[in-house]
Amino acid sequence: MSSAAPDIAPTQAHIRRLKPRPLALHFATAVNTWCGGVAAMPAVLSGNFSWHPDVAADAQQFVVEMSLAGAGSAAGRYRAVAEEAVNRVREMAEGILAYQTHPYHRALKEPPTVWQEGTTRLLDYGPNPGAEDRQLPTLLFVPSLVNRAYILDLSKRRSLVRYFTEQGFRPLLVDWDAPGPEERQFTLTDYINGRLNRALDKARELAGSPVGLAGYCMGGDLILPIVQERSDDIAAAAFLATPWDFHGDRGLPEQLLPLAASLLNPVIDRTGELPIDCLPT
Repeated sequence: MSSAAPDIAPTQAHIRRLKPRPLALHFATAVNTWCGGVAAMPAVLSGNFSWHPDVAADAQQFVVEMSLAGAGSAAGRYRAVAEEAVNRVREMAEGILAYQTHPYHRALKEPPTVWQEGTTRLLDYGPNPGAEDRQLPTLLFVPSLVNRAYILDLSKRRSLVRYFTEQGFRPLLVDWDAPGPEERQFTLTDYINGRLNRALDKARELAGSPVGLAGYCMGGDLILPIVQERSDDIAAAAFLATPWDFHGDRGLPEQLLPLAASLLNPVIDRTGELPIDCLPT
């Protein structure tokens, strides 16, 4: 994409990021996994550990090398694995701290807003923002409701929408922002039949012709009904990293859904929303 210099703002004092969230869960999972290597040692050394077929050959070679490195003693082998587990925990903690305190700050100038309804905005990345332009092909990008819109505009060097501007298109980006008082009561029907349909109306007005429609992640699922209902207004559709099979290989996750609902619904009822820390969980 663009080869411009990184968009790093002047260093901000005391920057402290909270992610990865929920930090305690991520950290505990990693610690338990690595410490589990020590607990598995008896089975490994006795040859009774069940390795995945894809790694079995490499694992056996690892056992041989570990035996040589451990001075021939079981205690030495245990110590080697335990030391490696401790090193990995330390490296993870250092990496998280480096990320949380890094001075990087996204400093891109936001493009003009050409349409807004509630907290939903339409950002114009074209060369002539806000003007009717019937020369450049128009692309309407729709991100997920749980992502910030700038997932498609991370930096000058890593921006999908700015890349398409450079290629001679007029990208328009839907920015859902965070729900306001009105949006907190929204269903998917409100977002799709209401906000998204009217954003497409504006894109169609600016373009003067059918537009390209691209949905990223959940955004692909949001645009699907519109693609089916408004084919005359859509020149082409693209689905980027969009979940599409919600019925195959359900297994254990499907069985756990009722339990998850029983735990999360009281949180939603009490706070009015599902906290972000619950999403990765």
